[in-house]
Amino acid sequence: MADRFAAYPGAVARAARFGADLAFDLHLVAPKLPDYPLDPGETEMSRLRKLTMEGALQRYGPRNSNRQAYDQIDHELKMIEELGFPGYFLVVYDIVKYCRDERIYAQGRGSAANSAVCYALWITNVDAVKQKLLFERFLAPERDGPPDIDVDIESDQREKVIQHVYDKYGRE
Repeated sequence: MADRFAAYPGAVARAARFGADLAFDLHLVAPKLPDYPLDPGETEMSRLRKLTMEGALQRYGPRNSNRQAYDQIDHELKMIEELGFPGYFLVVYDIVKYCRDERIYAQGRGSAANSAVCYALWITNVDAVKQKLLFERFLAPERDGPPDIDVDIESDQREKVIQHVYDKYGRE
């Protein structure tokens, strides 16, 4: 760049300083989520495991009837716990559950569909086990930051969902 802009002394250095002033940390894009409300003696992981197993029973049947699905769920829950994201899954679950309870169309999509846990939590309707989707495309130790769960919400009902989130978790 110095050669290209040789006719403009100092332009490259000024552009670099300007760029440094505008730089921001990408961690700001994924702010800390609010705490998920828990019962006494409960952890986010124990609640996530409980909700996932309840949903898995509905979606996959008993553990002994679908070993592959439950092995995948066990693997995913272990990874979610190791990476410290149970609260993230609980908050997304809570929003999608609110939508279901209020009969608001909401659908998890994108790489979240690669998760049997998201399927068991009714966040997505894509069965990652049946479709043989790779969970590590969605969440893995090599990835930086939280998983990306996209939820499409019925457009004329989004404000109602936003107000629910504000009421339950606060505006921050």
